[in-house]
Amino acid sequence: MKTLLKLFSITFFALLFYTSCQNEILEETPISNEDELIAPNSMLSNLLFSTAARDGSVDNIIDNANCVSVNLPVTVIVNGITITINTLEDLELIEHIFSEFENDDDVLELLFPITIVLNDHEEIVINNQTELNAFIEACQDETDTDIACIDFQYPISFSIYNTDFQVIETVIVENDSQLHEFLERIENSDAGALLVSLNFPVVMVYANGETVTVNNNQELQRVLNDAREDCSEEEACREEVVNMYLQECYWNIVAYNDNNDLIHYDLYFFEDGLFKIIENGTIVATGRWHTTLTDAGVVLNISELTDLVDILGGDWLINECGHDKFEFVQENPTTNQVTHMVIKQECEDDFECSALDVRMFLNQ
Repeated sequence: MKTLLKLFSITFFALLFYTSCQNEILEETPISNEDELIAPNSMLSNLLFSTAARDGSVDNIIDNANCVSVNLPVTVIVNGITITINTLEDLELIEHIFSEFENDDDVLELLFPITIVLNDHEEIVINNQTELNAFIEACQDETDTDIACIDFQYPISFSIYNTDFQVIETVIVENDSQLHEFLERIENSDAGALLVSLNFPVVMVYANGETVTVNNNQELQRVLNDAREDCSEEEACREEVVNMYLQECYWNIVAYNDNNDLIHYDLYFFEDGLFKIIENGTIVATGRWHTTLTDAGVVLNISELTDLVDILGGDWLINECGHDKFEFVQENPTTNQVTHMVIKQECEDDFECSALDVRMFLNQ
């Protein structure tokens, strides 16, 4: 009887200890899962929004705006020629017509109505050019946060938990639009009311086709952060972006073959292809400029110079890009000598005359 009582006591206290341990583990479970949750308004959530955003820059030759894209097919009149754009590859037809003649005025007209798509995938019908211009001007004031050079390999799935961290719903996401819609659901829920995690592993696909497998939130955040930086560099090196930056203000030659002997020269790139070199307010040379997209990258060509031909004339391959800095390299095919040049943007918005005023004056 004593043995039986003793055995009962041991079993009772063992069960009590086990139950106590179980309760302690359950209390710690939410803490151990917090790192895998996607919190509203968090850095990871914002990165996911940027990844899911619609890339409006793919058809800039049509609308010249990163914040919208035009639903295809669409019919356009390019320099008097009517063509229908059915796919993004057809945009090369517009580029071909634009590049046919160097000194003509390139004009593109859209045949309305058209449907535009915003970065958040909302679709809006536009009936005329005035409506389109107003919409573009309004949305261009917004910061462009789109991460266009990486995407999820769909489908992916999310788990939604109750407060005991039991899965109550699994959501399958098939594309960027559905991902944006689901992230909006997270953001619009009451703070902490929706407990959501991404089901790993997931595969991320870069614009060049390479992939990377991600196993947790920390890895995902790092991969997306790195991709955002790479996207910024790639965006700055696109031909249309290079042209836009070059014409914004004037540029100073801060380095030429690792010295600053040419720092007193300022370069002006005008919309009509006119190029001017200014030294202390005096025009020392004029010429022409244009860019070309090659397999090696964007090439800046400076031609018809009235002076400084040996220094600045010819083809310059853009080696590194930025909104206020470009690094060029030029190779002499005869001597194989390589020349490096760095130019930095100078804008005079703080002075009485803005950079735009200066450009207008020099064009007179």
